[in-house]
Amino acid sequence: MVRKAAAESAELGGAAAQASERGAGQDPQKRGQIIDGARRLFFTQGFDAASMGDIALAAGVSKGTLYVYFDSKERLFGEVVREEIARFQQLLFALDPDDHDVPAVLGRVGAGGELRGGPLGFVPQLDQRR
Repeated sequence: MVRKAAAESAELGGAAAQASERGAGQDPQKRGQIIDGARRLFFTQGFDAASMGDIALAAGVSKGTLYVYFDSKERLFGEVVREEIARFQQLLFALDPDDHDVPAVLGRVGAGGELRGGPLGFVPQLDQRR
């Protein structure tokens, strides 16, 4: 029993030491959690309607923690945009190079048909009038 408690204590101490070595605002998992919460709110409510308090709630962090990672809603939004651009780039590079029907490929990507549920599930359906 004593060994188990000592092992758990050492384990917790090791985790705390790792967090301490990273410093405030350096945990990539927490950062991702915040960005995911912000992404959901920005896409459902829009930038203006999403407050930092709402984002903290959606991300499951305190408002203080949110501000440790992002000092403004504008910077957080910029990070969400940067990540979405990176996801879109991944999608474009994943397109089938043997599919030479360019209008069809562009139509699928532009309409968001292949994107729903994937990395760009937020892409709205575009008007299909020609």
